[in-house]
Amino acid sequence: MKTNMLLTDRQTDRQTEVDNCSFVKCCLMFLVVFYHSILFYSGIDWFVGKPLCVVDSLKWFSGWLNSFHIYAFTLVSGYLYYYLRYEKGKYKEPKGFLANKIKRLIVPYAFICVCWVIPVSSYFFSYTVGNVFKKYIIATAPSQLWFLWMLFDVFMIVYCLSDWIYKSNVISVLVSLAGIVIGVIGGKLFPNVFCIWTGFSYIAYFILGCKIRQYGSDKLNRIGVVAWVAIHTVLYVIVIHLKSINGLLFKISSFGLTVIMQLIGAVMAFLVLQKLAGCVDWKQNKLIKGFSQISMPVFLLHQQLIYFSISLFNGHVNPYVNAIINVAFAIVGSAGITKLLYKVKVLRVLMGEKQ
Repeated sequence: MKTNMLLTDRQTDRQTEVDNCSFVKCCLMFLVVFYHSILFYSGIDWFVGKPLCVVDSLKWFSGWLNSFHIYAFTLVSGYLYYYLRYEKGKYKEPKGFLANKIKRLIVPYAFICVCWVIPVSSYFFSYTVGNVFKKYIIATAPSQLWFLWMLFDVFMIVYCLSDWIYKSNVISVLVSLAGIVIGVIGGKLFPNVFCIWTGFSYIAYFILGCKIRQYGSDKLNRIGVVAWVAIHTVLYVIVIHLKSINGLLFKISSFGLTVIMQLIGAVMAFLVLQKLAGCVDWKQNKLIKGFSQISMPVFLLHQQLIYFSISLFNGHVNPYVNAIINVAFAIVGSAGITKLLYKVKVLRVLMGEKQ
């Protein structure tokens, strides 16, 4: 009797994890917006012009966010992919799977790229036709939309290897390592057309998400979320230090530790946000639930709104104040544009919304 109850409780917990993935993805998208909102003041050559001043705390924090947010989102994508394919029986037909991912990822890429990203980015950066072709048409560096091509590439590659990955942990590790190596070498030698080399480098995080769903997160949770945050942050500090030291050995060491840090960071973010989802009762919160429903459109639209916000306020307000304005401007503006677009059915389809 107790065994049956324990099994039932575990099944309930596993289903709750799946349900909470919407909240997790919503939070990660917000962190991406926040990251881009402070990035200008970190001193990185990300936007035209120069910041009022480089803020060391924002530089450190933006680097820390960048060490896990997209990796964690890719992990969650793998987690849900495993759930849908091997537990719910979906994605069995290759043509249907391909059509679904084109509809959800490539169609919104084309729509947002042509109607929003290219016009606004070209206005600020004065791109030539050649720049636009290279960056956006063949998608070698298409602003924030690189994420869509990366995820599409990962889905296609992993789909072909799914059953082997499902059956063998050894193959899973080998495919993950091969993806990292191919991504690095390919990125050095060839153009990143359709973000293919970036896609290879993210396979490991996707597979890690699949494996967490396959074996459960119980053992990972035993470590405790505070310990996960501490481990990841310590690794982040060590990596920063190693990267500041000249020498081939230090470069190799920093690369290896960077990958480990990103893997741990992805797990850390997943576990922390799953824990947070259980504390805030997010499904009953209209604001959080509403944002979770439009978090992807907000991601697709936010970066160019931050360009406008920086142009208006940089040099006129404190960098911290400008960062807060950037976040508000990006989220409110993206939500407003999304609400207008969603009034028309065909535009909802072009934005990749589920029908």
